[in-house]
Amino acid sequence: MILWRWFPKCTRNMATASLVKKPKEEEPLMVIPRTAADIERSVRKATVTLLGCNNLMGRITAAELKIHGKDIKQLKLWDNCNSIRGVGMELSHIPTMTKTSSFVGKGQLQMALRNADIVMIMGGNAGFPRESTTDLFARNSAHMREMTNAILAHAPKAMIGICVNPVMPCLAMFACIQTGQGLFCPNKVFGVMALEEMRAATLAAVKLGLPPGTVKVQLTGGGTSDTVVPVISSAQPGGDFLKTDMIELMNLLRNMTENVKEISQNAPHLSGGHATAKFVLALVKGLSRDEQVNLSAAVRTSALVGVPYLTLPVTVGRGGVVGTAGIPRLSKMELKAFIRTLPTILEHIHMGEASATQREYGHDDLLDLYQ
Repeated sequence: MILWRWFPKCTRNMATASLVKKPKEEEPLMVIPRTAADIERSVRKATVTLLGCNNLMGRITAAELKIHGKDIKQLKLWDNCNSIRGVGMELSHIPTMTKTSSFVGKGQLQMALRNADIVMIMGGNAGFPRESTTDLFARNSAHMREMTNAILAHAPKAMIGICVNPVMPCLAMFACIQTGQGLFCPNKVFGVMALEEMRAATLAAVKLGLPPGTVKVQLTGGGTSDTVVPVISSAQPGGDFLKTDMIELMNLLRNMTENVKEISQNAPHLSGGHATAKFVLALVKGLSRDEQVNLSAAVRTSALVGVPYLTLPVTVGRGGVVGTAGIPRLSKMELKAFIRTLPTILEHIHMGEASATQREYGHDDLLDLYQ
């Protein structure tokens, strides 16, 4: 018999501890990393429709999406001109997994929009050199209205990119018509400002002596070259080194489109097509891979009281716009330029809303391009 009371307390604890069987430690679960094949299988492939793409810009956009759109399941091309069939046939010869199909005329517009995840409204008139925004919108509003009504009927849940110039009146018109039907989703409608964003980044990179494509410049303001304000002071990287060159860079950016029109007697289709394709691929990445992408676009916003639509930096994900920081921080010169453009931006917004209202009450006398 062991007399435990004669043992010191610490000795008793050691003795009893040796008699108790320790529980077996659980082995940690082995985490198997996801392979590239697993990630690819989880990707949701998107269907993209390009409306009014039978021009040089639309063809370049379609070709780049066919080549680089690995997450695009189907690329649909629609136009009112029969030659779009040849474009679709040519693209089908490019050996990628993206299926290409083309549709012609109003009778096939429904098939072009069926099951579309992303719809890009293209086409319309590019504009003459020094043509006013009012005249250009008057020539493009009929096309914009027809595409809006078709999307309302056949693809109301799709993400919409508006590439018809001028962007801000067309965006306001689209939103006003859809709001009247109770179907407007501001997070899924974008006025495409990809060309201006790409130009600003390229100019900043050249000025800094950095490789093109390595500099990011945000945009704010309106939807035309004379109303958009590149936020050069916060360019990443190198914004602090560009403060003395802001006026020069802004003037270059605002005159680029007119310079191209005056020299070639045509709109900047090549750079515009490339920039639009990059914009679509960003939307596809956010939709298919659930990744968030930062870009600048004209959107419905409450960032500035009294101005319902502005070009802003936004974050795009699976649900469209998933975040925005509002108007970016501006330098004194950028702030002056921004304030100077506000009356013109409001004029463009009212122009688009008035056109939608005229259509609603049946008093529209603008030219119907499809009759």
